[in-house]
Amino acid sequence: MRAWRSVFFFFVLSLCAAARPSPPAKTARQASPLENAFQKGWMLVDTNGDGIANFLSGHVVVPASPTAAENAAAANLAARLGYGTSGLTLPVVENASRATETGPKIFVGAEALSSRAAATLAPLTSLLGPGEGGVFLTSGNLAVAGADAPGLLAAATAYASRAPYQWTTPGDTIQSIAKRINQALSAAKLDATAQLVGLTYASKEPGIRRAILRVSGTVGAEAVRKALAPEGKPPVRFPAVKELVLLTGNVPPVTLLNAVPFATPPLSALKAPGPKPLDLGQLYTIKGLLGGSKEMPVPASADARLYVPAGTPGIAMANLAARVGLETTGITMPLAYVPTGISPAHVPAQAVVPADSSLGKRLVPELAASKNDEGAAFPNTILPPIPPGEGELRAIDRAFGKHSAILVRGDAEGQAAALDYAAGRLPFLWQPDKRYESIAQMRYSLHRFFSLRSAAGQAAAALFHLDRWLNAMKKSGAKPATIDATVYVDRADPKLASFIRSRIEQSEPGAKVTVHAGSLHAGLKCCAADPPLHYVSRLHPFLPAEPTFTDDFTIPWEGRRLLDAVSKAASGIERGQPANLLAEVSEGPAERKKLTGELRDILLKAGADPARTRVEVLSAYKPGYSWLMDEIAPQLQAKPVSKIVIEFQPDVDPTRTSLLNAQLNMLAQERDVKVLAEPTLVVQNNQTASFLDGGELPGMPSTVLDFTGPEPRVLREGAAPSGEALARVVAALA
Repeated sequence: MRAWRSVFFFFVLSLCAAARPSPPAKTARQASPLENAFQKGWMLVDTNGDGIANFLSGHVVVPASPTAAENAAAANLAARLGYGTSGLTLPVVENASRATETGPKIFVGAEALSSRAAATLAPLTSLLGPGEGGVFLTSGNLAVAGADAPGLLAAATAYASRAPYQWTTPGDTIQSIAKRINQALSAAKLDATAQLVGLTYASKEPGIRRAILRVSGTVGAEAVRKALAPEGKPPVRFPAVKELVLLTGNVPPVTLLNAVPFATPPLSALKAPGPKPLDLGQLYTIKGLLGGSKEMPVPASADARLYVPAGTPGIAMANLAARVGLETTGITMPLAYVPTGISPAHVPAQAVVPADSSLGKRLVPELAASKNDEGAAFPNTILPPIPPGEGELRAIDRAFGKHSAILVRGDAEGQAAALDYAAGRLPFLWQPDKRYESIAQMRYSLHRFFSLRSAAGQAAAALFHLDRWLNAMKKSGAKPATIDATVYVDRADPKLASFIRSRIEQSEPGAKVTVHAGSLHAGLKCCAADPPLHYVSRLHPFLPAEPTFTDDFTIPWEGRRLLDAVSKAASGIERGQPANLLAEVSEGPAERKKLTGELRDILLKAGADPARTRVEVLSAYKPGYSWLMDEIAPQLQAKPVSKIVIEFQPDVDPTRTSLLNAQLNMLAQERDVKVLAEPTLVVQNNQTASFLDGGELPGMPSTVLDFTGPEPRVLREGAAPSGEALARVVAALA
């Protein structure tokens, strides 16, 4: 199942109020967590009011010792939650023994629930058959349980990929189930209300296996049955729901079967992800676990499979799934799988695989026995032993046919640590902040070192050649009396010279050693005052010398300067006088609102009439937009406005000189004319300006016209006939 995340920006302006206000629309009932666990307001939260969820307030909880199926189910749910928000804090998936007390929860597996919650849910889970699992509403939270592992995975995967829809996306919603049943009960004039409390799914079976509703009110089971299946009328049914189960108290539930088999619409074949090498520094890009195109390198799919193990490593990989969902704008479910029953040859995409899983155990021997690109066998240390508690993330090209893999090695504690690092810190070395070093920056530093493009690499190369020279001196038996060494690097360390001197003195104790180490950058080497000798490259920009003097000074905040200026000007306000103030600052809406209040207080304290005092503080960058949003929009918020008309002042150009300039610019851009000069004439008031061109051009001379007098006159006949030139100028200025 593929879902897409789209962001649309609308800019609607209106200013026509209707003659008669329309009645307020009825507020639609908020979907319950079961009807839409991925809506804003339950687990996904919009903290800044921009209409986009940017915080995940709850957790997915697995048992204290989760199975691989429970962890894979949690991973798919976590991936969908991550996909639905623009920000989250890991971990999303927690162990039941360490779960936080607050916030909404999705419990995966019956053992993740408390004994009391499990007993309350038992009447619902007892309905599950082999290969069947369900998602149930319990005390405002959700619980995912299954009769067996396939049923649990089927329920979690189907719900994560289909909700809030029954099956087809887009299509009938889960919320419409209870809505239509309540409409039928109301039409039958029954004092009863139905609430959706469970959805079950069967392994390898499309659609919802059972929709379970709890009916409250003074009504019997038979009355409910007649209301939903009235005589002479079609019964209430849903194409994607095979069976309706209505709980009406202690009596056996009302069961309504859908006799029409669910016909799943044909799905377009998904393009299989192409092979590519994996790079830990680009794991969350289209060069890693995500997919996209070179033309639009925004991640648009999750081109990977996560093979989730049991225990704590599986919990960590479930959090990795949440991170994958967060980083992509499109996701295909399921993302997570149990690593059993599949051979390396049948892995269809990039993969993340634990080394001790059944799939990993088949991969490791194949890797150890493989050969490199030159046909030579890998050394025995290609997969060295890992100490207890340590983990490793190993990117392996062509691990599964043409597809690459991330092999997770180590014991359970080490694997969990490695996967936690991948989920919470990559692509950074440790601190996930752009102010700190990333994997890509580390790799680039190593590249510069070995390619002698960094000061450290250049110094290492210099020491290498120096050692070779000293060894050659020893072999030849030469005893130099003096040694003078000069080493230049891009930017020399202050202790480089003393370090080289000590190396030489240790090798040649009797020699007189002089070492000079300098930087290739101007200002540090020799030539701060000679820019032509400055060393400049794309990797190392010019580094100037130390400044002659330094001084610290504070630039007053523009808001403070505005307040001071208004305070000074307000002293001239007479009591009862009106005051209008318009200011523009480069602050945000909150600060502008605060400044507006402070400025108004200053004017009122100076004696301005409160009823006739107006203060506007607009954005200096977008004053028109600021005026609309800060001044006009709040006034229209409670009014039935259907349209706003904005009129702009026309650009009046009576001389039409701007039109002439535009035509000349167009001709110049099209290379139809060549601009020879663009003189600027400065003239006193009521005086005449004149301009004489530079003389004749090579070949045919130019035509020169004089417009300084009352009538134009020809100063020189040239390539353009003077009559035609005058006509064109007059037409352009007409």
